[in-house]
Amino acid sequence: MDAISAKGDRLTLTLGHYAHQILHKLYRRIVKFEVEVYRDTDPEPLHQMRVGMRRLRTALHVFQGVAHLPTGADDKAIRKFGKTLGTLRDLDVLSDRLRHDYRPALFPVEQRELDKSLKKLAKQRKTALKRVRKTLRGKHYKHFKRSFQAWLDAPIYGTVAGLSLRQAWPDVVQPITQQVLLHPAWMIDTEVSPEGDRVAKPETTGQVSHASALLLHDLRKCIKQQRYQMEFFIDLYDHPDQLEGWKTLQDCLGQLQDGAVIRDFLRKTLGRHWDKLVPNLVQRLTVDEQAARQEWRSLQPHYLDWQVRQSLRQVSKERSGYQLSGALNGMPDGVPDGVQNEVPGGVQNEVPGGVSNGVPDGISNGVSDGASEPEHLQAPSDESSTLHPSSL
Repeated sequence: MDAISAKGDRLTLTLGHYAHQILHKLYRRIVKFEVEVYRDTDPEPLHQMRVGMRRLRTALHVFQGVAHLPTGADDKAIRKFGKTLGTLRDLDVLSDRLRHDYRPALFPVEQRELDKSLKKLAKQRKTALKRVRKTLRGKHYKHFKRSFQAWLDAPIYGTVAGLSLRQAWPDVVQPITQQVLLHPAWMIDTEVSPEGDRVAKPETTGQVSHASALLLHDLRKCIKQQRYQMEFFIDLYDHPDQLEGWKTLQDCLGQLQDGAVIRDFLRKTLGRHWDKLVPNLVQRLTVDEQAARQEWRSLQPHYLDWQVRQSLRQVSKERSGYQLSGALNGMPDGVPDGVQNEVPGGVQNEVPGGVSNGVPDGISNGVSDGASEPEHLQAPSDESSTLHPSSL
């Protein structure tokens, strides 16, 4: 039985206690993969560490006003580390897409042209890997770990941290949900219905405009945050199956983004007439983009429906003696019973270093307590498959 199971009705936990548990779990997931990311023998640890950074940032947004993190461990610091990891991860995804999804179907002459781009991509990856390793060795990342561990040992909370989950958890998830539901991307290709609602237009043709593509990409990022926060409270939602719907929509928007990024990369590496060098690749990209656009057009009306949107807002469960379990399965002990209002005079050392096989001191080899990871906190292998223009 984990530490929280012994406390009885988990809805009587305070927001502060719950935030501590979630942040502790997410922090452990990040440092768990440091060594394997540094060694660079398998792309999966990089994927997991990057997603861990994303989830940690989302948790800080969800629990802002509840958990007061020090400057070195705040959203700004985590965003910088995530961007460095993301650049390397995006290059891996781009290479995999081009090599395995597109190259085999091309004629030999087109494969040779594509190989020129892949060679340049490999050089970019070497540079990105150096930056990742420099970051993991660097003082800012070590300061982040010291600061975060210090907060975990003696957390500082806001006043509202004393509210119970029963009282306040629907309120802490509303800002991100509202951000998704009120995103301007839903207005793309819409019209006013006879009832006065905004609805999707009948089927349209043509490419997605640049402005619309940017909006859809931003919507996808918001949907990721919605998914992550749902996972933090998954057992409390009236309709946990909504999580799968958000995942489907996220993947659809990711396919739209991938096509634009691949086109931009090939233009930069093969020149402005790249489409004449690899015409079959252009055709395949177009087919994939049209399929993704068609899927978006089929999903958009669902999320514009007023009844669906109302169900997405009604999140809380009213269950007598309801037990929260999934999100905290395997959580560590050590949560303080009271809300502390100051940090200790000293700061704990960072996770022990001295890792062998060429990994510098200060880079953790994972968690020490051997606690297992809940499945819902593990990133699926395809979660970060979408490419980002700023990374390439």
